Amino acid sequence: MPKLSPTLIAKLNKQMMNELHAFITYEQLSMWAQLHLYCGIAAYFSEQAKEEFEHYKKYKNFLLERGVKPSICAIEAPISAEPNVLSHLKTALRLEEKNSASILDLRETAEKEKDVGTVLFTDYFVKEQELEEARLGGLIEVATKVQSATGEGLLFQLDSMIAKFV
Repeated sequence: MPKLSPTLIAKLNKQMMNELHAFITYEQLSMWAQLHLYCGIAAYFSEQAKEEFEHYKKYKNFLLERGVKPSICAIEAPISAEPNVLSHLKTALRLEEKNSASILDLRETAEKEKDVGTVLFTDYFVKEQELEEARLGGLIEVATKVQSATGEGLLFQLDSMIAKFV
C-alpha cells in the first residue's frame, strides 16, 4: 500500500480521536440514563459506546498497518448534565453528525489523493453513520411525540421498548 500523506495521517488521527470522544460521550449518556432509571436507553447508549470504542481501535489499527504511529491527544470533555432523555438523544445525534462530516472530509481527501485503501476503509464508516443518524432521528421523533403528549411519563414505556432492541 502507498505511504499515507501528512494530510491523511492528520485526518485519520483526528477521526480516531473523534471516535474516542464519542465513546466517552456515550458512556456519560449511559450513566445519566442509568441514574434516572432509563435502563433501555442506558443499554442503547452503552452499546453505542462499545461500538465507538471499536471504531477507535479500527482507526488505530489502520494507521499502524500503514506504518504510522497513532497520535493520541487530549479529548474534549463530554457534555455535562442534560435535563432529559430527548436532550440526550439530540446530543447523540449532533455527535453523530459531527462524526459523519469528519469521515466524509477524510474520504474526500483520500479520493483526491487517490489513496484507494483509505477510501475503501472509510466506506464502512460512511454506511455506519447513515444508519446511526437514521436510528437516532427515529428515536428523537418518537421521544418528541411522547414527551409533548405526556411529559416524561410515557418515556419509561418508550425506554422499555428500546431495551428490547438492544
